[in-house]
Parts: sequence; C-alpha cells; structure tokens
Amino acid sequence: GQEPAAEVEDKQEEPSVERALEGSAAGQRNGKMPAEGGSLMAAAAATSGSSASESDDGTVELYGANKPPPNHHQQQPETSAVVGEVVVGLEVTDPSAAATAAATDGAAAEAGSATSPVVSSFMGMQVSVPHSPADRYRLSLTRTFAAGKLSMRFGSALRRRLHDAAGNKSVILQQQQGKLVQLEDRVTGSVSWRVYASYCRHLGLLATALIWVALFAGQAVFLASEWWLALWSRADSSEQGNIRWLWVYGMLTGIVIVVAFVRSATFFEATLSAATSIHNAMARRVLRAPLSFFHTNPSGRIVNRFSKDQGQVDDLLPSCLFDALQSAFQVLGAFVLVAIAVPVILPVFLPLLAAFYWVRHRYIAASREMKRWEAVTRSPIFASFSATLKGLPTIRAYGAASRFDDAFLELMAHNGNWYFASISAARWIGVRLDAVAGTALLAAALLAVAMRDKINTGVMALALTHVLQLTGLMQWVVRQTAEVENTMTSVERMLSYTELPSEAPRVAEGGGSPPPGWPKSGAITYQDVTAVYRPGLPSVLRDLSFFLAPGTSCGVVGRTGSGKSSLMLTLFRLIDVVHGRILLDGVDIAAVGLDALRRQLAIIPQDPVLFSGTLRSNLDPWGAHGDEALWEVLQAVQLRGAVAAMPGGLDAAMAECGGNLSVGQRQLFCLARALLQDAKVLALDEATANVDRATDQLIQSAVRDFAHRDREIHGRVLLVIAHRIDTILDTDHLLVLAAGQLVESGRPEELIAQRGGVFAGMAAAAKLAGAARTVATVADAAESKVEPRQPSTCPKD
Repeated sequence: GQEPAAEVEDKQEEPSVERALEGSAAGQRNGKMPAEGGSLMAAAAATSGSSASESDDGTVELYGANKPPPNHHQQQPETSAVVGEVVVGLEVTDPSAAATAAATDGAAAEAGSATSPVVSSFMGMQVSVPHSPADRYRLSLTRTFAAGKLSMRFGSALRRRLHDAAGNKSVILQQQQGKLVQLEDRVTGSVSWRVYASYCRHLGLLATALIWVALFAGQAVFLASEWWLALWSRADSSEQGNIRWLWVYGMLTGIVIVVAFVRSATFFEATLSAATSIHNAMARRVLRAPLSFFHTNPSGRIVNRFSKDQGQVDDLLPSCLFDALQSAFQVLGAFVLVAIAVPVILPVFLPLLAAFYWVRHRYIAASREMKRWEAVTRSPIFASFSATLKGLPTIRAYGAASRFDDAFLELMAHNGNWYFASISAARWIGVRLDAVAGTALLAAALLAVAMRDKINTGVMALALTHVLQLTGLMQWVVRQTAEVENTMTSVERMLSYTELPSEAPRVAEGGGSPPPGWPKSGAITYQDVTAVYRPGLPSVLRDLSFFLAPGTSCGVVGRTGSGKSSLMLTLFRLIDVVHGRILLDGVDIAAVGLDALRRQLAIIPQDPVLFSGTLRSNLDPWGAHGDEALWEVLQAVQLRGAVAAMPGGLDAAMAECGGNLSVGQRQLFCLARALLQDAKVLALDEATANVDRATDQLIQSAVRDFAHRDREIHGRVLLVIAHRIDTILDTDHLLVLAAGQLVESGRPEELIAQRGGVFAGMAAAAKLAGAARTVATVADAAESKVEPRQPSTCPKD
C-alpha cells in the first residue's frame, strides 16, 4: 500500500502546527520533546524501561537507565535539533513530526520541518548539525549509547501513529484546500509495480523483450562454455589435444561476446530512449498544466524533477539496473551449475538466501525513505537559490546577504544529513553482506574437503569456483536491486508529473471552432462570471457582468486584491470560471480552443517577459511579419534607434530575461510585440508600475494611438489596469472593482463627480486636485480625434 505524504515545506502552516514546531525546536535545544507529543513519548518510555517527566515549560524529557534524571543546576551543553533517526536495525523515526502529529490530531503525516537539521545514527554513530550558523554545514560524529531500543520502540509507535493519520486522506486534503502553496506529495512504502510497468512501456515492449532474451541467451551460452571447459579437463590425456575441444570452446566464447555486445547496446539504448520519453512526457504535461499548478508548486520543486531526478534516470538507473539483471542471471546460472555438479552443496545456500533476504529487507525499508526525503529536501535548495539570484540586488541593498547565507546553509545541511544517512546505510548493508557471504563460503569449502573422495576433482573445482563467484554475485544482486529501487523513486517522482492535469484543449473538440473570420471586433461581454484560482479557494470574481462595445478603451481600477488581474486571467482562460459566461464578439470563449482564443488577445504584463534568442524571435515569435513591419512597430515605441545601434540589428542577441536591455526598454519591447500582433483586445496589467514617468508617458502615448487607430473599422478593445489613476482618466469607460465585484461603472468624469463614490474617494486619496477638470479636458481632446463608442449595459440572454 502507498500512503501519500508530503514534502516538508516552510509555507503557511496551521497555527497549531506552528506552535508544535516552535515547541519542538525549543525543547530539542535542551534535549526535550514538546508536551504535545507527551503521550506518545510516555508510551515509548514505558516500553523501554525509561521514565518521562514534564518540566515547568510544558515539555517532556526522557531519561532512564542510561540517561540519569537531569540536574537542573548543571549547565546543559547546546545540542542539535533532531529531525530523523536511523537507529540499530535501520528504523526511521521523526520525533518532530511526532510532536506535530500529536498537536494536529494525526494530520501531521504530511508535516515536519523543512530546515531543521537531522540526526542519523547507525550502530551508535550519530551525525548532527550544530546550531551555530557558521558550522551548520559541517557534519560531526558523536557517540550515542543505549538509544537503539528506545528509538526503535518509539519509531514503531510513531509509524503506527503516522500510518493511521495518513490513512485519513480526506482530513489532509481538507486542511490543504485553503492553502495557496500545498505540500509536495511523497509516496511511502515500496515502489509500486505500476512504476516498473510504466518504465517498461517507455522502454518499449520490443526492446524489453529483446533485453530479456539476450540476458537469458548470454547466460545460457556462458554456462555452456564453462561446462564444455569442465568436460575438456575431465577428458583422457589422449583426447585433450584434439582440436575439436578448442574450436567448440572458441565458438562458444565468440557467441558469448556477440550476445553480450547486443545485450549491452540494446539495453543502454533503450534506457536512454526511456529517459528521453519520460522527460518529454513530463515537459509536455508541465507546459500544459493549469495556472493553479504553478501557484501550488514552487519553482524549485519543478526544477528538482528536471535536474536531479532526471540525472538519476539518465546516469545512475541504467547502470544499476543492468548490473542487477545481469548479476541475477549469473546467480541463477551458478545455482544451476552447482546443482548439476555438486548438489550436496545446495543446502548451504538455503540459510544464505534467507540471511541475504533479511538483510536486504531491513536495509531497503529505511534506504528507500531516505532517498525520498533526500529528494524532497532538495527542492527548497533549488527554490532558495533561484529566489536569491532573482532578488540579488535587493538582498545586497538591504544588507541581508548573511541571513540568506545562513538560510541556504541550513537547507544544505538538512539535505546533506539525509544524503549522509543514505550512504551510511549502504555501508551498513555492506558489512553484513560480507559477513554472511564469508560464512557461507567457509561452510561450502569445509563440505568440499569432507567429500573430496566422492566427487571428481575437476567438477569440485568448478563448483567451488562458482560458489565463490556466487557469494560475491549474491552480494552484488542485493546491493544493486536495492539501489535500483532507491533510484526508481526518481522515476516515480517524474512519472507523477506525466499525469498532471492539463488546461483546456488547444484546439476545440467536437466541432466547436469559431466561425471563419472570428472575431471581427473585440466586443467583450461578461455575464454573471464567478471565478476561482482552484477548487477549495475563495472566489476572486463574484457575479461580474459588463459589456464593452467594439472600439472601447476601458480602465479597471480597485484596491489590492479587488480582482483586477483576475479579470484579465479569466479573459485568457488562465483560471477557472465556475459560473457564468464570457463572450468575445458574441462567441463563448469556453467553446473556443486556447490557440484560437489567445492569438486574438495581447497582453503587456507588469513584469516584461523576454527569452534568450534574437530580438527578431522575441518581437515576432511566429515569423509572420517582414522587416518593414518590425521596424515600424519599433519606431512607434521609440526603440528603433536603440535596436539599430546593436550589432546585427534585428538579429542581435537577446540575453536571458532581456538582461542587455534596461527595465524600461524591456517593457517597451513587450509593448512593441503586442502592437505587432494586431490583436482585437489589448490588455495592460499595470504595465507601467516599474518604469519611470517618461517611459510611462511613452507607453501611454503608444497605447492611446493603438486604441484610436482605425478603431471604427477594426473595433479593437483596450483594457488597462493601472496603479496610477491619472493614466486611465482618458479612457472611455471605467470598471471599479471591490472584493471581486463590480461596484461602479461609467465614464471617468461621471464617476469622479459622484459624491461619496468609490472612484471619487480613490481620486481624492491620490490627491488629484482638479481631477474633474482634467478628465473633461482629456475627454474633449480625445473626442476631437474620433468619437468613442459608448459602452452599454450587459445584454440579456
């Protein structure tokens, strides 16, 4: 069975979880556990012969035969916070999660601490990360005594508690419904056979069958050559010189080489193809994922899948899987050969197999979870690194570099502890496998000596040789099969992204294509529209209705969180409309494919979006316009001179995110791209929020020209969200939003003249002295150019 768990994420925890974690951190610094987990800890103490006492600060401290009661007069040394332990027998425990589970009544199966250091112990060896900021990244080894039994019993109780909590998935989902950034799913337990079956499908059925046939044939021919060599050694001295023996042995050896080459080439070509197939499927799903996916998943989490997990599938998995399969067939062949040659030795291997299975079972249960946690705790590192690079100027300006250094080192330390625990577990299994293999080899040798008079010497030598190989191969099989399962967790994580939900189809299905020539104008109708970012979150738009006639320029104003940007997102179908309809030129956009819809819409976002490549590819991504049109639109935004001065002109290189342009130039470049698209609807989402006043006026002038240019013929609609009220006073119509609802609608001069009106209050707060006169003057100037169409009320069905 697989239980969904969660990545530890430092995002918007519930208050009770926060209190539990704060209490856990405070208690851990004094070697204590929070009182919320007291019942669980007391149970553990009772089963281990230890005692538990509650101190004045509400925490529970454990002590027993090997830990005397605390001496409150003695200064306690600073200790490291404990997040997870791997104790004798490789039991994984998480005390801080236990405290959280107790505090949230079992809901903390998906909770924990993303940044707390880890203590992982093996056979009494404990690795910890000190709390000193300068030493957080250093791993230190300290001796711990008599913690095994208590930790093991505590771990069993904890696992039962977390299992019961994780079983109630509805409670967990209800708790996460109200959170914007959700915790990352982490599957627990063994890797499902569905994962292996999916990987085989990506390998290809023909390639998979050919690999199995090559593995079987290669081992069969190898055993035949070994058996032929044994027969050659047993032949009479007069026959041993016959060239027939050499020719047959040489032919068998040649076949082994050819089959081995075909097997290896087929296998690694297929695994490379499978890795590419999984990556492409994952990329397609992520690129087609709805906007809510990116709201709930930090960028570091996505980068982690495409970097570390992809690297594991590309590099580590093929070699581990090949070694595991090849060694397994070699073990099978050795068993067959020994069973034929010296069947009396076979009973020696029965306890050997049982011992190997027990050791592997104990190892893989812990190692698999360590690998998963190591992958999960890597996501915050990518997110922190990306965010730090993006905000580097601000961090330096505020002198916060040391704080970000400490936070990054803490994340690295936490991830490094899980990695250290993983490789320590590998050492743990290595020692035990060597001990078991050595014992089995000794028993087989003693048995062979005891029966030396009953079995042919050549056959006995061949059998002992394979027994020696068998013990080594069985160790390698155990190691590699365990490593394959650990690495398959990366395949598991990547395959989960191949099943992401997709946004609406790019092309309308079922004959829902719009009529030819649609849209002839940019008329926009909202009919009782209610929208949410995703199910479980409050509505961002509520029963919104309005109509914008062709050729209208409309300003959208409102306080922060009023739904201005959400209105734009619904027009582009980036968020879900749960009720109502949106019509563009009389056609419901829900029945139109995304490609057809978004080609008729252009947007200039607050943060300019540019890609690596050339200026031409950024300005005209589809290559639909000639140089004359490109230079004309650059002239309209006053960038022609700057582009002409660059080496190569339109073919000049564009740095990542437009790094070779100023912030104002990037925004003007995005404006030029939108104007070149010549869409029926142009949306500006606070496009001038991050530019200076001169660039703001330039953008407003270019947009105004766009709005008035041939609008009687083309019927373009301009939607403007502005942070400066004076920039939308010359629009034909205003929509005033509050809490996702339309509270006022009309011409700017009418709304600003209303006493006690919402927009009038906003204008007064912005200290627009003589705003009414300004509006009237701007309106007269606009009407002298062309008479604007008056917006009407929303038409009824």
